[in-house]
Amino acid sequence: DFIQKGAQPTETVYDIFKRAKVF
Repeated sequence: DFIQKGAQPTETVYDIFKRAKVF
């Protein structure tokens, strides 16, 4: 998903954390 976005590395990591609901 985040890979398809092709966004910045920081954004991808943020997306993953957001999905994990770590925040």
